[in-house]
Amino acid sequence: GTLSLAPLRIDIHVYSPQPAERFVFINMNKYREGESLREGPALTTITPDGVILDYQGRSFLVTRE
Repeated sequence: GTLSLAPLRIDIHVYSPQPAERFVFINMNKYREGESLREGPALTTITPDGVILDYQGRSFLVTRE
């Protein structure tokens, strides 16, 4: 089935070859790799195109608008 998840909007997306320098703002909250979003999913990886989230055992990509 489809995931029932609140809309996730990437407000700010900062990618760097150095993982420690990567961060994103999703729905106006700042996250780094390994943290969990208030909406539930875990932020697995920040990629050049967006973020990879893990939710209920499923990974999916959310890209910048």
